[in-house]
Amino acid sequence: MIRIGTADYLQTLRVTLVEGRLLDARDGANAPLAVVVNETLARKFFPGQSAVGQRMWFNGLPPGVPMYTIVGVIKDIRENGFQASPRPGYYFTAAQSTAAPDYLVARTQGRPEDLAEAVRRIIARVDPDQPVSAVRTMDDIVDSDVADRQQHMVLLASFAALALLLASIGIYGVVSFAVAQQSRELGLRVALGASRQSVLWLVLGRGLKLMAAGMAIGIAIAWASTRALQSLLFGVGSMDLRTFAAVIVCLTATAFAACYLPARRAAHLDPMVVLRDE
Repeated sequence: MIRIGTADYLQTLRVTLVEGRLLDARDGANAPLAVVVNETLARKFFPGQSAVGQRMWFNGLPPGVPMYTIVGVIKDIRENGFQASPRPGYYFTAAQSTAAPDYLVARTQGRPEDLAEAVRRIIARVDPDQPVSAVRTMDDIVDSDVADRQQHMVLLASFAALALLLASIGIYGVVSFAVAQQSRELGLRVALGASRQSVLWLVLGRGLKLMAAGMAIGIAIAWASTRALQSLLFGVGSMDLRTFAAVIVCLTATAFAACYLPARRAAHLDPMVVLRDE
């Protein structure tokens, strides 16, 4: 992957510098040939050592052309999409290359769309015969690249929310049924001196034990099926512990809320009414 731009091309993109420096005005036509590479290239050709200061020669250059010196290493830029693995990348200045840049990149302080027409007029003033097409913001480019995956994730999130709602209703129904079945036992406990607080925690404990068993099984299945979701993730590992921790906290809070209402109702049972009904 070869990219050619002006001296401030990389600064405009705000790439992350890992080592060395970026290309700038020092890398003019009469300066020593300089190149910036990405991390993938540095790891591949210079493993275990610094790539800055190393010299490179490229196929296709005429004999006698001096070698390029690596002046900086930047983080990989996924120009071919989020799913594609980064390829070795080289970045030159147009002043030190026979090829010309194909794109104009501009950074704005306001809405980029508002400056599109002004950029067209400036280009037409410099070269009236230069066509201008495919004017897009960086947000549009990123959004178009992740649109399909975003739809998949929204669909998965919707099903997950529905599953969480159904699980909450199911837990509430099971605990409520258990409270109804054990109302005589709970009434006797209260009649024999058990505090309402202890009855509350008794019912909550039984419900949360069931929740814990189900959660353990669910997390084990989720852990085993993470590879199936790997292609939908970017920047997050399929076994990201923080994600699993967030899911556990969310499920625990949901289960607690579903168990609390039946437990609270059980804690306020009137033992005389329960024993009379029996």
